[in-house]
Amino acid sequence: MSPIKWFENLIFIEKIFGLHRTFQNRNKITQCFIVLQIIVLVAAHTECFIEYIHLMFGGPKISQSNYIYCIFAGLSYVAGILTYFIVIFDSVAFISYMDSINFALEFFGNDQKLIRSLKRIHWFTWIMLFLSTAFALARVAEAILVMSHNDMLATLPSAVSQAIVRMTYSFQYVQFTVTSMIVVSLSQSLGSMLSVAQNNVGTFDSNQRLLRNYEIKKLVVVYRHLLNCCHRITKCFGSQFLLLLFLSIFRYVLLMYLYLYGRKFSTMQASDYYQKSIVVTGHLSVVMMPLVAGRLVTKQGIQVHRILARLFNTLVTAKDEAKLVKDFIRLIKKNPLQVKLLSNISSGLAALPMILMLFINYLIVLLQFNHVV
Repeated sequence: MSPIKWFENLIFIEKIFGLHRTFQNRNKITQCFIVLQIIVLVAAHTECFIEYIHLMFGGPKISQSNYIYCIFAGLSYVAGILTYFIVIFDSVAFISYMDSINFALEFFGNDQKLIRSLKRIHWFTWIMLFLSTAFALARVAEAILVMSHNDMLATLPSAVSQAIVRMTYSFQYVQFTVTSMIVVSLSQSLGSMLSVAQNNVGTFDSNQRLLRNYEIKKLVVVYRHLLNCCHRITKCFGSQFLLLLFLSIFRYVLLMYLYLYGRKFSTMQASDYYQKSIVVTGHLSVVMMPLVAGRLVTKQGIQVHRILARLFNTLVTAKDEAKLVKDFIRLIKKNPLQVKLLSNISSGLAALPMILMLFINYLIVLLQFNHVV
């Protein structure tokens, strides 16, 4: 399998769940079928959303835990429907990302370190996807048991709809992580090439220099493509991830309220607390993956900057090359490799304190409101 073939397979699997990231590259007939698929999915999700609203306000009286679950499901459907349209709207940006990745892969050619790195990302991706799928299906099975007031035949369409929505979320988190990790691998190859050039400066005469002007210019072009990848990742995933992040915080608040409700009225057993803790831990682990990947992108960009600075110091006798490297450093200072959620919010671990602060603050408010503390 080619270094990027598995990534194309991942994009193909996403289409089954309505995530068409290459929509603009399709012909008119294919686009019509895609639109039809999106309409069917939106109609199915909307029907289930209305059913949950009816259960909450117009149906028979349900328990507090089921009421909170209906809010969970309703928020999931709203975010899932929005995701279909956002993915299609941002398909041009994702195609641009793919073009830049292909250019960088062609440039580095048969770099064995890059190939091994991409293979590790390949296996990590499928393991991540398998675990996310198992987690999503387990949550759907739990939902069927929670909403067991209906018979199985009536519950099946809702379960299928929930499975599709949860798989949509899984693919969003996995794809965000994978696209960032590919940029990390390519930037590592760029840094390795610059390190080799820096180590060999001075070992050849002027007619045998390893690093020439046109080679520096090629490396600048590769860096610009990696920079374009970061911008396109921000465009395709940043705002969606931020939306899902705020929804996760809201779900966390509701879940904490469910914990407190169960403690106050003794409606939850110890096994229920254990099960919910696993759910929270699994969900937070999935949310953390893109943040860690974003941090690695930033860290690798800093590493490339440092290598260039050392290279500039060793090129003092080669004025033309030194000038090009200095311009390269200016480019990196002005446009560092960063994946952002929004224009001013990095997706790295710097966002983690903000998330933890919101979680803890909401928990304290709930504890005080329910006279627990």
